[in-house]
Amino acid sequence: MISRLTWLVKKMILILIGLLLTGLIVVSLTVYSFYFHFYRNYPLANNSNRVNLLFLGKGGANHEAPDLTDTIILTSINLATNQVKVVSLPRDLWDDRLQAKLNSAYYWGRQSQTGGLSLVKKEVNFLTGVPIDYAIIIDFNLFKQVVNDLGGVKVNVATPFDDYLYPIVGREKALPIASRYKHVHFDAGWQTMNGDRALEFVRSRHAQGDEGSDFARSRRQQLLIKSVINQLLNDKTYWLTHPSRAWFLINKWWSSLEADLSLSDVIYLMARLGVNQLKRQPLAINSLTFNLESPQLVPAKEEINGVEIWVLKPNADKLRQAVQAFVAN
Repeated sequence: MISRLTWLVKKMILILIGLLLTGLIVVSLTVYSFYFHFYRNYPLANNSNRVNLLFLGKGGANHEAPDLTDTIILTSINLATNQVKVVSLPRDLWDDRLQAKLNSAYYWGRQSQTGGLSLVKKEVNFLTGVPIDYAIIIDFNLFKQVVNDLGGVKVNVATPFDDYLYPIVGREKALPIASRYKHVHFDAGWQTMNGDRALEFVRSRHAQGDEGSDFARSRRQQLLIKSVINQLLNDKTYWLTHPSRAWFLINKWWSSLEADLSLSDVIYLMARLGVNQLKRQPLAINSLTFNLESPQLVPAKEEINGVEIWVLKPNADKLRQAVQAFVAN
């Protein structure tokens, strides 16, 4: 009786081991199939292993000029080396083809059959010589939502600054004029910013001293984007232990933005960068910004609808050479 019971126990153990081995084989084949057909042969992975994205930021609803893209960032991702190159293009960059500033390209595209994203991509390609594969545009509300959903973002502020002319949403035409603005202050050093605070950090452009320019604002925007990317890709524990939460957040964000690439494309990009990190290829993010002393830009006046405005006219050859060399090397 005991020997028969022992035999049955052994048989059960062998069956369980067999089932486990079968399950492992099935999982392994599934993972391999996913890797071979989705990961290696995904159409986003072109022959150069490089994907050029254009990130655009606009005010959106309840803001003056809601379709002007005051954030224009060319992001080139090398999927083989895990290098990310980030180029901030000034919103006041003059576009001879449009006879307007670059930040209005999305607006004019929406007014025509070209489409907002399509026209911006064409004009950035024209100005920089870099072909743009895809474009993504978000508004202020989505920006704040992403930062809050991440539990805030950690940023190392290089220079303290005060801005006494930060615009208050909804009070653009309020009187007295002083009531349209508020004071924002940032200390230097590491700090965790929520959505509202992060938006103030990347929007401020009337600060006292060197921080009171569009060029300084571009540097702050790049700094915050780097922090968000690093937080998304480096916090592996959270995304692995909370996959349903991660999927919920990504879907929520994606439903609120405009893009000409799919959610599958974005997941593929994140997977490629994440796998490279697991292979001990750390993510390297390098940035390029311009200023008034840059030989690629020339301050000048242009007339729009009878009104003279200051713009940044590109030295076409020098701008293209600088951007292309930075992206390629």
